[in-house]
Amino acid sequence: MGLTAIDRGKTEAFMKVDRHSTYEGIVRRLRSRDPGVSATTAEGMPTLALQGSFFAGFDPEDGSLVVRLPEQRITSLVIAGVGHEVAAAGRIQGDRVGIDDPVRWDGFADEALSFVGQFAA
Repeated sequence: MGLTAIDRGKTEAFMKVDRHSTYEGIVRRLRSRDPGVSATTAEGMPTLALQGSFFAGFDPEDGSLVVRLPEQRITSLVIAGVGHEVAAAGRIQGDRVGIDDPVRWDGFADEALSFVGQFAA
């Protein structure tokens, strides 16, 4: 027996809340580890920055973690089906990828922090 529309809506709402909780855990972990990490809001989503430079955020529209990585890495993740392209104002952001699987978020948040850390002053 399939889910009713109400059950599907409840399940989707739970998944978004759970994903947001996962993101908040990442925020707490990274802010406690590095004093240069700040939590802010940009482009309508909660984001993390290192000394003012974006490196990760939670997209409330699709429930994914958006991370900033090198373009070659993003291309390989999209081809492998691990991530998806991210668009802002209808334009693909070549340095950002959306990661749907929350189990992988911690690793990608760490990778993005390390990547942006190379350029932070």
